[in-house]
Amino acid sequence: MKTRLEWLSKRFYDSKKFPYGFSRSGVFSVTQSEILESKGNLLQALINNQVIDPDEKDLAFVNAIRHGNINFNLETLVWFKYLNYQRKILSVTDTSLETRITIGSDQLSEIGNIELPVVEWNENELADSELLEAS
Repeated sequence: MKTRLEWLSKRFYDSKKFPYGFSRSGVFSVTQSEILESKGNLLQALINNQVIDPDEKDLAFVNAIRHGNINFNLETLVWFKYLNYQRKILSVTDTSLETRITIGSDQLSEIGNIELPVVEWNENELADSELLEAS
């Protein structure tokens, strides 16, 4: 547990899902990126109930998130957008016989369950598509 100012003193980054930063991801506007970087740690701590001294605005943010009120304020909209996009980042895994491209959907219960497709190719289809690209 930390104070509000301690959470705001550190920049927020998600190098796993947004390795080049929020502003270079193409997902967030410059303003949205700045909100995430400057307030993201606080927003995440508020959701996880780790802030010692939340003010009324912070409590209203938590209430809006819990009730799914996306348009409460800009911070709420940006946080919902971050949660949504961090879980939709493509992850590619290779196996000996096939390549699967899956879209992560963990913890979507905060936003709503969405069924996302799984695309599979066999090695022959991959070889044919590589030949087409080379020509």
